[in-house]
Amino acid sequence: SHMQDITNNDNDNAQDSNTLASTINVLSSKSVQFSLSIKRKN
Repeated sequence: SHMQDITNNDNDNAQDSNTLASTINVLSSKSVQFSLSIKRKN
């Protein structure tokens, strides 16, 4: 039972990391698009 708890916790941590990575990817792509749109205006 204790081992099961550890495994579940590892899975939760992995999901948190994936969510964070996805968020960072989205923010990065948005900031790149924003930069490109500013460059076009100048």
